[in-house]
Order: sequence, then C-alpha cells, then structure tokens
Amino acid sequence: MPSKLHGGAREGAGRPSNPVRKLEAHLADRVLANFGGEEKAWKDLLEAVIADKDNSLWFQILEYLTDRKFGKPTQSAEFSGTGGAPIQLILDNA
Repeated sequence: MPSKLHGGAREGAGRPSNPVRKLEAHLADRVLANFGGEEKAWKDLLEAVIADKDNSLWFQILEYLTDRKFGKPTQSAEFSGTGGAPIQLILDNA
C-alpha cells in the first residue's frame, strides 16, 4: 500500500516562534495607535521636519525608510598590518 505523501512543511519544522518579538510588535502597534496609526505618525513627522527645515533629520528619515525598503548596503572591511602592509601569517607546524 503506497504511503500518503503531502506537500508543505513538516509539523514542528522551521524556526521556533519568538514570544518577545510578538510582544514587541504588539507594543509597537499600541504606541503607534496613540499617534493615530503608523501612516499618520509618519505623515505628521514629515510635515514637522519640512516646516522646521531640519535637513539632518530629513536625511535620517529618508535613510531609515530607504534601508527598510531596499535593505542596508553591505559594509566592507579591510584588514591590514602596520602602515597598510599585508598581514603576515605565521604557521607553526610543531
């Protein structure tokens, strides 16, 4: 008799749920509700920034939103020795 095969994830598979993240999301929703919702909060903030002509804050908001939309750019790291010289690897075969 053939076994029943079905698609989808196996029960219990995947990353376990994180109750702290669920709580954070719930709290964020409650805080944003005090501002009339997320969309209204962002709109009010942007109007205030434009009125104050605060270019620094305007840039920070745009940077935040762009990072959320496209993801943060990768950050390169360069390792070098003293004065920019190559790093020497010394292997001890003892």
